[in-house]
Amino acid sequence: MLTLRFLNVADGDAALVEYRTSREVFRVLVDAGRADLEPCPGSSRAAVCAHLEALGIRRLDAVVITHLHQDHFAGLEALAKSVPIDTLYAGFFPAVSHPVVQLPEDAPKTVRGLGVCLEDWLRILSLLREKGTRFRPVCHDAWIPCPEGLALRMIVPDVRLALRRNRIWEELLAGKSPDMDRLYWSSKQRNPGSLRLELTHASRRVVLAGDCYGACWQEPPPLPCDLLKVPHHGDAKSLTEPLVQALRPAFAVISCSAVYDPRKDRPSPGAVELLREAGCRVFFTDCRPIPGGQENRLRSVDFLIGDDGVIHPPAP
Repeated sequence: MLTLRFLNVADGDAALVEYRTSREVFRVLVDAGRADLEPCPGSSRAAVCAHLEALGIRRLDAVVITHLHQDHFAGLEALAKSVPIDTLYAGFFPAVSHPVVQLPEDAPKTVRGLGVCLEDWLRILSLLREKGTRFRPVCHDAWIPCPEGLALRMIVPDVRLALRRNRIWEELLAGKSPDMDRLYWSSKQRNPGSLRLELTHASRRVVLAGDCYGACWQEPPPLPCDLLKVPHHGDAKSLTEPLVQALRPAFAVISCSAVYDPRKDRPSPGAVELLREAGCRVFFTDCRPIPGGQENRLRSVDFLIGDDGVIHPPAP
């Protein structure tokens, strides 16, 4: 049996994949949310480490970080201090032994944000290295070793661009001060370069799209799926009509905050309508209405996929 828990980490991403056989339980965490969450009345949002503690989980077989934005990886630091992680998969592991991030004070906001993310990422990697976690770079499409009956594939949207981005970050960490235009591009490449994951079990297909904008993977058209974790928190960039028509998910989950963000249009009513027009039932991780007219106050939005292929969505 496959359980997918889309954890309520407010404006961030974290999904727990749990596969049970007669002999073992295999767990993979995809993204780890933010380090700190603002309280919200009526919401059951929590940091990833609190979610796993409540579930009684004391070990993870793998963690996948789809890309280096704080709302996807920063919660990994607290988690690493309490839960052993066997293997970490990500698109960037620095090769330099003594990294230094030096940016001019007038660097654009997104470049300064990149610098902070890289510094935080390096600190987390140092902690995990001390804990004995194995690092597995994902430079091209790759499979995570799984028990029989589950397949988990990681997809790099554009290998050439990912390698170019990584070279720029290595130069920055080596103190070579890359051209600001290149740094700006590499910072903006984080979302479209986000890893995507495809899971299959009992002929059912699940797509966890990280923050990869819809226009970045609508061509060639992807295979249909049964369950979609909508990219980029369901904003206007998250989906396109061609992508939704190709995927045709029966269910979709949007990981987002309880409060609509008009500046980011998150989650976008237009994106939600695209899904619903395609016959999809849409769920939100934070305190928002769910099918049946109720409001989601759960700690996570959970789906079960039985060994017979039957999908059990959250009860209305």
